[in-house]
Amino acid sequence: MSDVVPDVTGISPKEAKPGTKLTIRGNNFGRSASDLVAVYVCGKNCSSSAEWQSERKIICRVAADCEGRGSVVVQTKRGPGKCQIQFTALKSTPLGSLEQSAVWVDEAPGAGAFSRSERGSIRPTTQDPLGLKKIADRPLQTEHIRLFPGQSPDPGNEQFSPTWFLLHHHKSTSFQDLKKGLVNLTQISRGGVVPQATTAQSASMSHIKDSLPIFFEVHEALNSIHGQMSKGGQSSGMQNTQQVKPDMTDNLLGLLIKAESRSYNLFEDVLTQKDKADKIRNTLAVLQRFKLLFFLPGRVNELKEDILDVDKFSQVVSDVDKVRSLFRDTKVPAFQKVMKELNNSVGSLQTHLQEKLFESSVRNQTQIVRQLIELGATGDPTWDALQTSLRSMRTKNFASLKKAQLRWDVETTSARRECISSFVEEILILFKCVLPDLWKLWNRYSNGTLISNDPQQSSKLKQLASTHAKDVKRLFSDEILHGVSMIRAAVLHETLQAKNATEAAERREYGIWPEPCQSAVNAATINRLLQICREIDFKGIYGSDHIKELCFDFRVQTIRLLMEELLEEIKSLKHQEDWELLADGGTNLPKMFVSAVDEFCLLVREPVKRFASEENIFDIIQVETELRSLMASILCQFPVTLSQLATMEAPQNLKKMWPSGAMRLVTVLSNSIHSRVTKINHIEESLTKVGFPDARKVLFINLFIFNIFQVCVTVQRKFAELDNRLIEGYLETRRDPIVCAVEPGMYAGMFDWGACPRPTQVRPYVKLCLIEVVAVHAELHSVSQKLLASVLPKVIDGLGDEFVRLLGSVSKFSAHGGLQARIEIRAIEECTALYSSPRSKELFEEALKLLPSVPGNEERQLEEQIMQNFRKQMHIQLMALRDQ
Repeated sequence: MSDVVPDVTGISPKEAKPGTKLTIRGNNFGRSASDLVAVYVCGKNCSSSAEWQSERKIICRVAADCEGRGSVVVQTKRGPGKCQIQFTALKSTPLGSLEQSAVWVDEAPGAGAFSRSERGSIRPTTQDPLGLKKIADRPLQTEHIRLFPGQSPDPGNEQFSPTWFLLHHHKSTSFQDLKKGLVNLTQISRGGVVPQATTAQSASMSHIKDSLPIFFEVHEALNSIHGQMSKGGQSSGMQNTQQVKPDMTDNLLGLLIKAESRSYNLFEDVLTQKDKADKIRNTLAVLQRFKLLFFLPGRVNELKEDILDVDKFSQVVSDVDKVRSLFRDTKVPAFQKVMKELNNSVGSLQTHLQEKLFESSVRNQTQIVRQLIELGATGDPTWDALQTSLRSMRTKNFASLKKAQLRWDVETTSARRECISSFVEEILILFKCVLPDLWKLWNRYSNGTLISNDPQQSSKLKQLASTHAKDVKRLFSDEILHGVSMIRAAVLHETLQAKNATEAAERREYGIWPEPCQSAVNAATINRLLQICREIDFKGIYGSDHIKELCFDFRVQTIRLLMEELLEEIKSLKHQEDWELLADGGTNLPKMFVSAVDEFCLLVREPVKRFASEENIFDIIQVETELRSLMASILCQFPVTLSQLATMEAPQNLKKMWPSGAMRLVTVLSNSIHSRVTKINHIEESLTKVGFPDARKVLFINLFIFNIFQVCVTVQRKFAELDNRLIEGYLETRRDPIVCAVEPGMYAGMFDWGACPRPTQVRPYVKLCLIEVVAVHAELHSVSQKLLASVLPKVIDGLGDEFVRLLGSVSKFSAHGGLQARIEIRAIEECTALYSSPRSKELFEEALKLLPSVPGNEERQLEEQIMQNFRKQMHIQLMALRDQ
C-alpha cells in the first residue's frame, strides 16, 4: 500500500505569492484525473485550480489565503501522500491603481481614491527602502526571532531593526548592490529621486520574473485559439469558397472597442489628473535634475553670513566651477538668467570678502585669502593681507602709546609701573599673536601651498610671491624694528641714543616717557616682559634679530636691576642690626647678608638661563665687565656696611641697649671674620649654581673672562682690609691705654733703676697691666673665641715694644734694679705666653738683653721665690689667660 502513496519530489517555484501557478512533480499521482482527490499547499486546499497532467505532474494555483511555509501534499483515492519539499508562500503586496501585476489582485486600500492627506506627495509609496526591488515577504524565521527579541524587520515598525531587515530581505544581495541601495536611500532621505533607470530596470525585471508562468499560460491559450480558428477557416472554405463569413473575432473586436470607449469615458477625469500629475512630476524632475544650478545663487549669498565654514565654502566653490563649465554656453533663456544671477552673487561675495579681509584677525585673513583665490578674485589678495596686517601693527602700537600717555601723570609708583608694563605687554602680545601667523601665510604663499589642490593656481601664487621677495623682508623687518624701538623707548631708553637730527625725530616718534615712569620699572617687571618675549615664535622670520636682541637686553637689564636691588638691600642691613650675639660668635647680620644673596640667586636664575638660540650673556665683553664690576661692588658693600656699624652711634629713641664702642668693634670684627671665612664660599657656590662662570672650570683665565671666583677673591680682600682696620681701631681703644699706663706705673714713687732696693715682689703696675689684658681677653671671648688669636697677640706686642723702649732708655741698672726688671719681664711673659707672637718673644728677649746678668745663686733663688709668690697671688688671672 505504501508503494502507491503519492510522493512529491519537486515543486516549481519553491516560493511565490498567492495566485501563482505551481507545478508539482512526483510519483503515484493516479492513473487519471478522477483519481485526484485534493492538493494541499501549506495546509490550504487548492483542488479547485488543480489540473492532473500525468502520474508524475500536477499543476495548480496557490490559494489566496495561503501564508507562511509548509508542505505540498497530494491526496488520491488511495489516501494522502507524503512530501519532503517545503513551499514558501510570500505575502501579497498591496498595489496602487497604476502599478503592474502578474496576477489579478485586489487594489490597495485607498489606492483608488485621492485623499487630502495623500495629495501632497507625488512619489508613490514604496515598500522597498533601498530601491533594489528584491524584497520578498518571507515568513519570519524562528532563529531570527530569538536573535532580535522585541524587534521587527518592518521599516514601519517603531522597533525596526536594520540588521534584521538586511538579514531577512537581502541575505543573498551582493555588497555592490547594497552600496547602490545606500546611495538610493541617501537620495530619498534628502528629498531626491532614485535614478529612474535603476528603478525601472529593477521593476521591469521583477515584473517579467513574476509574469513568466502567466505568459506561458497565455501563450498556450493563444496557440489553442489560433489552432481552432485555423481549423474552422479551412472547413468553411472547402464547403463554400465563394461565401464570405464574418471572422469569429469581429464580435470580440467590437466588444473590446466598446469597452475601451466606455473605460475612457469612465476614467477620463482620472487620466486627466494623471496627465497633470505627470506634467508636475516632470517639472519637478527637471527642477530636481538641475537643482544644483537653480539653488546655487542662493547658496552663494548664504556664504556671506558664514564665511568661516570651510567645508561649506569649498563645496559651494566646487559647485560654482562645475556649473560654469556645464552652462557657460547654454542657449536656454532660463539657464542664462540663472547664470547671470550666479555671476552677480559671486561678485558680491568677493566684494564682501575683500571688506572682511581688512577687518578680521590674522587667522581669519588666511582663510579669507584662500577663499578669494578659490573664487578667482582679481589682484593679489595675499600680498594685500600681509601689507595691511603688518602695517596695522604700527597703528595699534601708536594707539596703545596714546592710551598710555593719558596715564603718565598718575601719582603712585605702582600705577606708573602698571602703565608702562601694560603698554609693552600689548606690543609683545601683538608680536606673539600676529607675527607667526603672518609668517606662515607668507610661507604658504611663496611655496604655493595656500591652494594645494590646484597645481596651476599654486604655480601662479609662486610667481606672484617671487615679485615681493625683497619687499616682504623690508616690510617684516621695518615693522618689527619699529615695535621693538617703542619698547626700548619705554623700558630700555638708554639703548636708544640719537646721533643726528633724523634719529632724534625717530626717537620722538617712539615716545618720550617721563622719568618717574621709567624709574618705576623694577626687575620683576622686566622679567615678566622677558617671559612674554621668549614666548614669541620668531624662528625664521625676517627681522627676528631685533626681537632676539631685545630678549638679550631684557636679560641683562633684569640682572642689572636685581643687582641694584641687592645693593640697596645690603646697604639697609645696618638698620636691621640688633647686636644680639649668637653661639658661634657675631650677630644675625652675616646670615641676613647671605639670605639676600640667595634670594638674588633665585631670582637671577631665569634671566641667566639660555633658551633656544639665545647666547650666553657673559660671552659679551662689555656686558661681563659691567656685571663683574656690579657684583664686586655689591659684595664689597657688606664690609662697608660693617665698617659703618662699628662707628655708628646709637640712634635716637632707641629702647634697647646700644653696645659700647669697643664692644661694637669686637662684634663687627667677629661678623667680618665669620663672613670672610664661611659666608663668601657659600655665596660663591650659590652664584656658580645659577650660571655665573666658575674660574675652576675655565682653562685660561684672563681679565676678560668673568668668573665669580675673582669677585669673591676681591670681596675677601675687602673683608681682610676691614678686619685690619677694625683690629687697629680696637687696639687704639683697648691696647694703647694699657701700654701708656706702663711707664707711669714703672716710675711711680720716684723709682730709680740705679738705686733700686732688694726685690721683694712683682710691682703693682705689672699686675694692673695683666688685669687689663685679662679684661680684653674676657671682652673678646664674650663675642667669639676666634678673636683671641688675632687681637691679643697684638696687645702683647705693644707691651713688648713699650718695655724695650723704657728699659732701653735707662742709663744705669744696679744689681737689684736689674733683678727687679728681670722679674717683671718674666711675669708678663709667663702670663701671656699662650698669646705671644714670635715678635713679642723677640721683644721680650731683647728687653732681657738690656739688663745685667744675675751675679749668683742667691739672687736666682730670690728670683724664683718671688715668681712663686706671684703665681700664687695671680692664680685666677693666670687661669683666665690660659683658658682657650
